[in-house]
Amino acid sequence: MSAQREEHPLIRLVYSSKVYDTADHPPYPALQDVSLEIDRGEFVGIIGNSGSGKSTLMRILGCNVAHATRCQHPG
Repeated sequence: MSAQREEHPLIRLVYSSKVYDTADHPPYPALQDVSLEIDRGEFVGIIGNSGSGKSTLMRILGCNVAHATRCQHPG
């Protein structure tokens, strides 16, 4: 029997949740029980409405999320 290399996802998120809770506002569940697997070489887009948790998900995955509010191009 030849040994086969078992493939695992590059990224695996299982039933992850994030609730923002501040003194000024009631708790807000930004993500609730989100599961995700991304395999090596796979391209993934994350889309959704404003406030749906896209940036929160990216932060949980360890991505640096920058928001451009204004862009200027020379010329």
